[in-house]
Amino acid sequence: ASPWPAAPVSVGFDALRRSPHWASPRGHFDPSWLSLTARPGWLGLRGRQSPFSGYDQSLVARRIQNFDFSAETRVDFAPPASFQQMAGLICLYDTMKFIYLRMYYSQSLGGPALGILRAENGKRQELTDYRVAVPAGQTAVHLRVIARDLALQFAWSADGKAWQDIGSTFDETT
Repeated sequence: ASPWPAAPVSVGFDALRRSPHWASPRGHFDPSWLSLTARPGWLGLRGRQSPFSGYDQSLVARRIQNFDFSAETRVDFAPPASFQQMAGLICLYDTMKFIYLRMYYSQSLGGPALGILRAENGKRQELTDYRVAVPAGQTAVHLRVIARDLALQFAWSADGKAWQDIGSTFDETT
């Protein structure tokens, strides 16, 4: 028998405070930036600093414990006309290495978009070739990452049923 309990297949945000599987880097869950009650069944986050910051990120994380995994979430976000606000699904090693599928306001597309932001040894890479305009008037999208031997593939869906890959497969083994 393993000394560790089996990781759950699905963990809802309602288990946030009592589950050892949820974490927030460099801080505790705090009602000043996180809410489980403002919209029942949803995790509400008030944005703070960027993923590159070593301080005050609004990030709820689940530790990756296997080389093969998948994660899926639904994001409801209406980005203002500013590139500085974003919400999405991130695979994070630290502030110097991550890959982030997020919804943001694209000035070049003139509206909400999905795109991939990557940090490789602290160097910011905006992967604009993979941008996708969010359909007009839609604020909620489903985001997913599937990893096989830590080769990550992101996908998105308007309805949670018909999925479209976004970006190439990213090798995150290094």
